[in-house]
Amino acid sequence: MTERYDGGAPDGSDAARLALRELVLAATVRIHRPGAGYAPDEPGGFLGSGFFVAPNWVLTCAHVVHAEEGGEVTVVYRTSPYEDPCAVPAEVAATLPEQAAPLVPGSWPAPDLALVRLREPVGHTCVYVSERPNPHFGGNRVYYAGWTGARGRLEILDGYLSVQGTISAWSPEEQVRLGQNDLPPGVSGGPVIDPVRGEVVGVLKSRADQGTGGTSIGVEQLRTLRAPTEAVGTAHAAARTSGSFPGAAQVSGPYPSGSPRNADQATGIHLGGSPRTGPQGGGPQEGGLQAGGSSRMGSQEGGLQAGGSSRVGSQEGGLHSGGSSRAGSQEGGLHSGGSSRVGSQEGGLHSGGSPRTGSQEGGLHPNGPHLSGPQPTGPQPTALHPDGPHLSGLRSTGPQPTGLQPTNLNPTNLNPTGPLPPTGTPQGDLYQAVFRAHDRYHRDRQQPSDSPAPTWADIQGELGARPGRTLSPHERGELLGRLADLPPPASTRALLGILAALPGFRLPSLVPAPRGWRDGLGVLYEHARQDGVRRLVIDYAMGILAADRDRTPSVHAAERALWDWVRHASTGLDSGYRTELARRRTELLGRTPPARPGHERADDDPGQAPAERPAPHPSPAPPGPSVLLVVERRGWEPDHCDWAVSVADPDGGTRLLHETQRTPLAGLDSQVAAPLTEAFRQCDEPGRPATLHVALPYLLLGTPVDDWRLRPDGVPLGVERPVLVRCSDRDQLPDEAAEGPGAWPPASWEAYDDEDGERRDRWRRLHVRQARAEVLDCDDGVRRPVPDTAALRGLAPHDVPVLCRLGDLRYESDPASLGRILRAGFGVAVWRRWRREPESVCGEFHRGAKTVVDDGHGVAQLPEVVHGLRRQVHAGLTEAYWAHGIALLYDDPHRPLPGAGDLLEAP
Repeated sequence: MTERYDGGAPDGSDAARLALRELVLAATVRIHRPGAGYAPDEPGGFLGSGFFVAPNWVLTCAHVVHAEEGGEVTVVYRTSPYEDPCAVPAEVAATLPEQAAPLVPGSWPAPDLALVRLREPVGHTCVYVSERPNPHFGGNRVYYAGWTGARGRLEILDGYLSVQGTISAWSPEEQVRLGQNDLPPGVSGGPVIDPVRGEVVGVLKSRADQGTGGTSIGVEQLRTLRAPTEAVGTAHAAARTSGSFPGAAQVSGPYPSGSPRNADQATGIHLGGSPRTGPQGGGPQEGGLQAGGSSRMGSQEGGLQAGGSSRVGSQEGGLHSGGSSRAGSQEGGLHSGGSSRVGSQEGGLHSGGSPRTGSQEGGLHPNGPHLSGPQPTGPQPTALHPDGPHLSGLRSTGPQPTGLQPTNLNPTNLNPTGPLPPTGTPQGDLYQAVFRAHDRYHRDRQQPSDSPAPTWADIQGELGARPGRTLSPHERGELLGRLADLPPPASTRALLGILAALPGFRLPSLVPAPRGWRDGLGVLYEHARQDGVRRLVIDYAMGILAADRDRTPSVHAAERALWDWVRHASTGLDSGYRTELARRRTELLGRTPPARPGHERADDDPGQAPAERPAPHPSPAPPGPSVLLVVERRGWEPDHCDWAVSVADPDGGTRLLHETQRTPLAGLDSQVAAPLTEAFRQCDEPGRPATLHVALPYLLLGTPVDDWRLRPDGVPLGVERPVLVRCSDRDQLPDEAAEGPGAWPPASWEAYDDEDGERRDRWRRLHVRQARAEVLDCDDGVRRPVPDTAALRGLAPHDVPVLCRLGDLRYESDPASLGRILRAGFGVAVWRRWRREPESVCGEFHRGAKTVVDDGHGVAQLPEVVHGLRRQVHAGLTEAYWAHGIALLYDDPHRPLPGAGDLLEAP
């Protein structure tokens, strides 16, 4: 960024522009070919630029990534100038247009956009993307950033460009012409920022072949991403009908989670919840509705899968278990000459990436491209746009690889069983998933955090931005975050209906039409009268509250939060209008059905304990055998342990297989691998791996046993099977005075006197009514100590303790926090192992944990739900990244450990 400098300290606006520049550069990434992690600074594999648009999502140009086989790339980023670059594997999730065969080498038809998802969760900053309906700018110039290797080394470039007009207005090919600056190769895919409002409005697409400047594509073109026809509400209804937890791979089969786990099912359900079959006549299979993402099938005759893309691993719907299968024509729908590549993991997870198929007949991917024609090779001259006006003298600004082979971009990743993303994102709707995550991220960044860096809303406020002439950037960010907590509009038509019903508002004709709640808010900014924007925004929020949706406990909480925003935003308006709002709210409450039976919460009626009412739990199948690993710390050698592996029968009996004494804790995972392998061989059934219970000393409960591997090339244990944690030294649990760290106000119900009776009673109540997640160690991003034992005993019997930052040892009592939870009688608790990362926020984990516990079908399903989440994280499902490092304490008081001194009575 080059600005005239007259000396002296910069004024407020200059300082804000410099701070905006830092935010932009921190979010701008470079994209390389796969495998660049070994040499991320080498320009040889450099493809172009991109930027983080949401946590673990990168927006770039389609022509930057189109040539990579299978859509796999590497994203290289830095969080600050002082940090080393980090390389992360990624894959192309969607491109616009979905299919493109450039007529001239070097060209790519508009919109020329691509969404890239990281294959593993990382901490980073994200840009703020404008919610306005068109590529609207606050002035006559824009700011841009991107990477280039023009001088033989990779370096980031930024500066200003003038706005010189548009091309192909009111169409998907609309582009903004930019000039008065050079754009070297490589900057394609970089962000284009409105420096007046401090928000990203476009993506650099091309550079002028002669002269300066180029073109950019407005981010609003992402609204044209293909939307699924099947919504999650339908999946929820089907799940309730079949008696299984939403997202946990439904349909038939009396399995513990209500989900069959078999790679070759008659119902078409893969062991991870995704159908894998050969040709189909009408899209999804009978009973094969996928709850959480994409299905990977063979050729589809005219049938689009509602959840995303389709891929096949081997013939006739079966996965190839012995590495990769590469065949020509296959009955499973693979095109002659295409290839199928599948890893050799149980359950069909590909150890090094996602399964890939060759060309598929008739199988358009709803959320991504399917490129089946030969791709150009050699240098790329002048870029002509075959689907729009010819822009002579413009060419794509990315590097120009040679020798490209025909390829298919298979955009989405393997989606195993597990819960749906919070608050009901439509299946495979990448647009809603990305921008709801974007808005929640920026709302969460406004909460207190460990990062001292200014936020986008902070800088936008310093720039003097005033969205819609009525909201401050912080107000706007809070509103968008609360809207993102709600399920998205049922359809674009439903959203347009809400906008058209606003009093005194004329809905304009927009191309592309608004698609999410944030888009509707942007429409109000541009087309409202000067004096009526705030009322329109409030009326719009009330219209959203009245929208038809499945009201689970988490949705009820989101609606209450939005109403709180409305009430606060209307404070300065006249009393007559506020009275009208209260009347409308009363009408909404009167016609809104209550939450599902069993979801009533104690805080809905302060001062009273919740009534004992059974939750609609599915009927689990009879339990099978399980494996038990008991670890006991040696008191005189704290760095060593004794351990034993047993097989636990369904009736509660145990059979010892192996025991060892005096093993170093540091190498425990390698020592237990062989005995565990034998135990699993004795217990596993086809499609139904046995559960592993690991009993650990309370001070070691945070040990990442779910990350252990039985062999170096295997998947983590938590991905392979359910892994649950128990306590092996209850006789040594900490006992504290009533007034300890984090003491809370006394509860309104009576605490227990008998500890064993307390454990049994809490366990019983949790399994007969709906549970509620209670985050104990984090309050809106502020770390707080876990309450003492006496305060924990005062929590409601249906509460499930949740720890957001286990391992963040800021208080003297933190190491014993899990021990205090156990002492208070809790047999079920959820936590995640804390990773200190820049720009990390807690909101996604809080929301995800509450959704899983509050909206589920009881804690009996949590073992399978957590297993599904781990599989989704391992498979690269971005919506599950909040659960990275998740662990579950599931310590049944009616099944004592072998050798326990005080056997408990049977229920």
